[in-house]
Amino acid sequence: MQYLISKNPISRISYRYDVNFLRALSVIVVVFYHADIKYFSGGWLGVDIFL
Repeated sequence: MQYLISKNPISRISYRYDVNFLRALSVIVVVFYHADIKYFSGGWLGVDIFL
């Protein structure tokens, strides 16, 4: 049985540290939305940031 091995492997997208603040903020907004906190009615926004 032969295996095909690429000489040029597909590069992985590197982790972007510059958007960690947005990731954290998005998680907080979604959690607060599900906790039914009064001023956090836009929980969908935390999900839509990364779509």
